Amino acid sequence: MAVKNTTQVLIDGKIITLSGYESPEYLQKVASYMNQKIGELSQLQGYSRLSVDTKHTLLSLNVADDYFKAREQAEMLEEDMEAKDAESYGLRSELAETKVRLESVTGELEQAQRELQETLERLKNQQTEHAEALEQLRSEKDEELKQLRDEKDAELEQLRGEKDGELKQLRDEKDEELEQLRKEKEALEKQLAEANEELEELLK
Repeated sequence: MAVKNTTQVLIDGKIITLSGYESPEYLQKVASYMNQKIGELSQLQGYSRLSVDTKHTLLSLNVADDYFKAREQAEMLEEDMEAKDAESYGLRSELAETKVRLESVTGELEQAQRELQETLERLKNQQTEHAEALEQLRSEKDEELKQLRDEKDAELEQLRGEKDGELKQLRDEKDEELEQLRKEKEALEKQLAEANEELEELLK
């Protein structure tokens, strides 16, 4: 169970006792924020001549303004994160399509190898009658097979390298963006919570 803390703070030159489940450091931070807002208002022309109630109203309006701006920024960051998630989903779909294309190219290579092998087998069965022609044809087909295999292997290796590199780079970039967005969101949520606490404290 959380322990309720009580600490004395200085707000607008007055010592005030604050109680809450937050740490004393946090309560001092709240007091510092209030003093900052009071200091900003004190710079306005004619502020010192206003009534106490009017000053309190202006202070409350300024705190509420900070609160709504922080909440709006948090909502914008949330929308941005959702957009990044959608973009990441698109990248995963693209990767899946790339894998399908790789499998298709591999299938074509295997089919070409099978066809060439069948051709060689048929020519072997005619070796007695066409020994010289078969030897020449085998040499040609072997060269075609090697060239085709080299070309397909090179295409596959290039495609794998390009997509793996792109995927890693995109993952790293998205991870960094998402991490930064999470940190910014957490910071804004913390500010929002602090503003809420401050507003509730002011409304007491």
